[in-house]
Amino acid sequence: MNNKESEVNFFLPNPPNKTGSGDVSPYKIFVVILLKEYLRKRAEDEELDETGDRNLTPSMHYSAEYRRKFYMTLLKLTQFSDMSYKDLYTLLTGKYRISDVHLAGFEGTISLLNKLGIEILFKLSKTMDELITDTQTRNSTPLIHQSSVMGFYFRRILVYLEKMSFQDLMELHKETVIYYEKGIRAISLTDTNIPQKVKEESLPKHKWNIKQAEIFITQQSALLENDEVKALNPKKLQKKIDEIVQTYTPLYSKAYFLSYLNNVRLRDLPNSIEALHRSFDRINGKPGWENQDNKSHFQYSLLNLAILHTMFEQNEEAMKCLKECIMVAQENGDRVCLQLAQLWLCLLDKQNFQLCEKNIANKTEKTLVRSVSLNIQSLVKVAALSGYLPSKLFDVLIKSDILNCQHSLMNLISNCMAERAALWNLYGWHEIGSLCSQLLLNSNLKVMERTYNGEGFCQALCNVSLWLAMQGDFLTSSLIISRVKERFQRYPISKNWMLVEYYVNSIQSIYLEKWSDAATACDHIYHIDPNLSVLQRANLNIARGNRSVALKLLDILLTNNSDDKKLLTLYKVRAMIIQAFCMSDSNSISSESLLILNKAAVLAKENYLNYEYSIINMHISYILLSMNMPQEGLRVIKSNIENILSNGGIYDKGKAIFLFNQCIIASESTNDEKIDKVKELKEQFELSIAYFTKLECWRKVKAVYMYMAKLYNELGMVEERNQFAYKFRLIVEEHTNSSNENINIFY
Repeated sequence: MNNKESEVNFFLPNPPNKTGSGDVSPYKIFVVILLKEYLRKRAEDEELDETGDRNLTPSMHYSAEYRRKFYMTLLKLTQFSDMSYKDLYTLLTGKYRISDVHLAGFEGTISLLNKLGIEILFKLSKTMDELITDTQTRNSTPLIHQSSVMGFYFRRILVYLEKMSFQDLMELHKETVIYYEKGIRAISLTDTNIPQKVKEESLPKHKWNIKQAEIFITQQSALLENDEVKALNPKKLQKKIDEIVQTYTPLYSKAYFLSYLNNVRLRDLPNSIEALHRSFDRINGKPGWENQDNKSHFQYSLLNLAILHTMFEQNEEAMKCLKECIMVAQENGDRVCLQLAQLWLCLLDKQNFQLCEKNIANKTEKTLVRSVSLNIQSLVKVAALSGYLPSKLFDVLIKSDILNCQHSLMNLISNCMAERAALWNLYGWHEIGSLCSQLLLNSNLKVMERTYNGEGFCQALCNVSLWLAMQGDFLTSSLIISRVKERFQRYPISKNWMLVEYYVNSIQSIYLEKWSDAATACDHIYHIDPNLSVLQRANLNIARGNRSVALKLLDILLTNNSDDKKLLTLYKVRAMIIQAFCMSDSNSISSESLLILNKAAVLAKENYLNYEYSIINMHISYILLSMNMPQEGLRVIKSNIENILSNGGIYDKGKAIFLFNQCIIASESTNDEKIDKVKELKEQFELSIAYFTKLECWRKVKAVYMYMAKLYNELGMVEERNQFAYKFRLIVEEHTNSSNENINIFY
């Protein structure tokens, strides 16, 4: 792989290749013995098959399934660090269980260590050589091919054994005997009452060689990036890193970089900075790294430091690091680092976002693909919030999709799908946004043969959870959020599900009139999204009848936003809708409320906020109905109800249907015509009641019942009036915590 490609993917240059390797250890000797016993038993079975002299039962054969399982076990054992005999024995009798015959042969051979002495190493060396070179088998091929994984493993150990002097072999035999005896003692202590601390002290520490360390660090780094739940927990991972540094080399920079990633997920800033400094000190401070190819690594340390400060929301420090990074990258002519730095610079300074056209022209160069794709996605996000034409933004996202799919950039593929769903939601097409999220969740994205489990999937799950909550399915929504909590525990990704959880809790608590729970949820939202928290608190005060308090909150939200924290257009429109409602009620209509709604409608139209535009028109229709202009109100609601029913939650659907029916009935001039319309719209009223009942929003249910009872009373239909009055009374008696105040408000 190109050196700069790996810099783009991990922002960490590769250290120079090392020629040294680990020595032969007792653990490796035991792995060789384990394979030797397997091959010996298999050769015996083949001999018996050829002579036909077999009296063994078929169950003694190694089945194809067992052979596959054993080969995979052997591959893992060669990749693991040198573990104690107790750990090896536990694996062979537990997770990677081998057959009883195989285990008995393995235990029988290693029990002869003391009896045979150093002779067992000579015999083992001869046996290994025969297994690789002997062709006297039925297929005229050696049992172990020299170019196979185990062939390399055997040849490597053979080379070391042949290089050893007699004294070194004596030392190896002595270490092997001690290794075995300590393991046997540890196994015997497992079922006793010896304290755990004494047991751990009696076990030797694991040893690592260069290949084992590189495999472990690569696997854990990939898991931390793509599927953090399957990575080792922080304490165990740090322990393994310390073992690698102590037993392999203290100059291994990748180990410190993995320690940096481990500290980042714990939100440990001091240790993260220290680990990052150590990582790049070990890269740049080695002899022989002063040549032209290796001197351009300081910019990546600065880039990673800037990213670290950004993750901890220290934007000033991040900007300083980025400026220094850009200067060093320009000095060294590193285009890849410059593109990455530009991306983070644009993310920090959204007011001056620019995407260099030269980057797009060079998108065929693989080293710049990730940078270009990231720039495109960031550009789309900023442009969408600035009111650019949606069709052009979706066209640009398609270009990002093409780049990502051509180069199998799984994290960017998922992020692009999640961003597409967010765009649909922003523009008011919530149903399509939910389908995009479901499409991502049903896709088969894999990294290193593992299912990708990154931030894009977290956002997709949160989007589906929010959509289900808006449809009244709070139980399924909470189940999804609980699943997301298990899979995405680390900040800042966890902000996604935390915001959705608290937002849904606040909405549900308002429906159930649990004011204290709603206020608590709003407090939690404030730490993640202060503006959304103010909007929800305003909704809470309206539901409680405190319109003056809601107006004060909205005034603060609309007037006290600085340029650095500019209020999103979506929030501004929603705040103006609530503000207009607070200025009017069924008894008195303020001309200012209509003016505010018209301004909000213009703003929503300019920024393509279609759903908010329909909600604004629904409120205008309600005001027109309150002003005894039902026909005008019907015309307005009729042109917008389709969008609300297609993309809204059932609360908005229930309100829209109820208002639509009111406008239709009020538009009729005679009582007979009204009676006919009431009969036609009966199912629609029942649907509206069903929506509010599903949400357990009893206040709105009572509002519909009260309206129906009054309507039937005006029309002289006594029996129907009494029926709905009785239903109203039942709701009041069954739900005593539901207040009868403000049940007619249209919020």
